[in-house]
Amino acid sequence: MLEIEDLSYCENLTDTDVITGSASAGVIAYAAAEGESAYTGTLAVTRSKELQNGMTLAWGKGSSLAIGDNPTAMVEVDGEGDIVRGKTKTLSKNNAELARGWVIAIDLPDK
Repeated sequence: MLEIEDLSYCENLTDTDVITGSASAGVIAYAAAEGESAYTGTLAVTRSKELQNGMTLAWGKGSSLAIGDNPTAMVEVDGEGDIVRGKTKTLSKNNAELARGWVIAIDLPDK
């Protein structure tokens, strides 16, 4: 077991201390299908960048494809920041289902 006894170098944060935020983006892609010739595939990508003016951008996209018996495709997107926009869409036809989605999150600089 790890035991730390000397925490004198740590500071206490008070309610008046400012903690700066940042933007984040998350994407989950899921696909499932049954049958001998079933096929599934997923892709999820997220990125973030801090700009020189203190603004933080985060974005992500995802897609999933399921072909076979009882196909299920799903994409979930989530973001945190001052401004968050995102959208998901699922299309089903015959023995196939396709889902896709995107998200953009922006954290504005503190003034």
